[in-house]
Amino acid sequence: MDVGSPANVDEGSLHVHVDVRSSMHEDERSLMHGGEVSLMQMGETSHVPSTLCTNQPIEVPEFSDQQLDQQRQMDIEATPIVDKCRNGKGLERLTKELGSKIIIQVAEGKKRPDKPAQAAKLASQGGVAARQHLPLLPHFKEYKANGHHIDNFIGKVAINFDMDTRSDAVKYACTDILKTALKNRRHHLKKKHFDNVPANLVSVKSPDKNVTDAEWQRLVKMWSTPRHKETCQSNKENRSKVKFHRKTGSCPYISHVHALKEARKGEELTAFDLFKECHNGNKTGFSEPVKKAIADMEKAMEQGVPEGGEPKNVAAVVADILTKECPSSTFLQNVGLESSSKKKFNRSAAALDAHVQELEYKLEKERRVAELMREELVEVKKKSEETEAARTAEYQLLLQRVEATDGRFARLMDLFEGKIV
Repeated sequence: MDVGSPANVDEGSLHVHVDVRSSMHEDERSLMHGGEVSLMQMGETSHVPSTLCTNQPIEVPEFSDQQLDQQRQMDIEATPIVDKCRNGKGLERLTKELGSKIIIQVAEGKKRPDKPAQAAKLASQGGVAARQHLPLLPHFKEYKANGHHIDNFIGKVAINFDMDTRSDAVKYACTDILKTALKNRRHHLKKKHFDNVPANLVSVKSPDKNVTDAEWQRLVKMWSTPRHKETCQSNKENRSKVKFHRKTGSCPYISHVHALKEARKGEELTAFDLFKECHNGNKTGFSEPVKKAIADMEKAMEQGVPEGGEPKNVAAVVADILTKECPSSTFLQNVGLESSSKKKFNRSAAALDAHVQELEYKLEKERRVAELMREELVEVKKKSEETEAARTAEYQLLLQRVEATDGRFARLMDLFEGKIV
């Protein structure tokens, strides 16, 4: 086979390796594609010279340093700049597509909007505003003490939405979003830069660009206290006792319920249906505690209604089963079947008895304290009266002495005037 024949050469894959300059730097080689010159890039698409397929030397023009610098600058300018910060870009694109800002509507007593899109964008933008415009303080009560922080946060969030910032429901929802965002920020910082790090290796300067050194040092001081460590351990133990983990992903309860109602138009969803839907994972299904609770609910609802009695309320049955396992369950409030603003709780008989006993114990304890305080008050009052009587007697004695002194002084003045005359 004649290797010099152009007919036997694959033009699309032919590459000739050339040594452009032995002293060329690595970045300069990259401009020449690593010293690999493609015929397709050289414009030779229809004819391949036979000299390229032989052992004859190839004449490659040398580039001056100035030409290489110019080419490098052109490549840099032509390289697209990718902005890694995408915070809020999705909301901007959605606002442009709609032609107006997203309307945020929060029902009274709820922490999030009903519609999933509104809840997701509000929570996302709230996290961005909290991270970029608010300091990271150790306790949320410091934000409450300085109302300017919360008002500033609501104002920053409201810029991107169409919502009534004077509404108590909107303020309540935004405050809860801020509290959650700050708690998550502190958790991630602590987990990444403080936990499992020796005390002598904990950074003095802030590891986050959105957290100042002073804020970071206050957080480290709080995390290092024994009281905070005990609180963390107690919270960890309490989380391990949770039996009914929701499986709605990042979507809050109320938004998940709204999506279910939209998907099942015309179908009435009871508390029992919502409990199953909110605790059923796409991959894992129901957990064992949830299966047991569902079986207990079905058994309670299947029991016959006594003659003359009222039919069982499904929400009451669900609440009774849940409070047996967790007396402080707020599932019905989270799905919107009870108003969280009114603080209503459906409790089982055992839970109510325990709560009544606890209240009676507290009342008896307060009664004893009040009795002791009453006795102390009587004793203090008696001592005060005795002190006041002694003070009055002393004042009268002093007054008598002053009067006697004034009388003697007056007689002396009379005698002195008589002698002078």
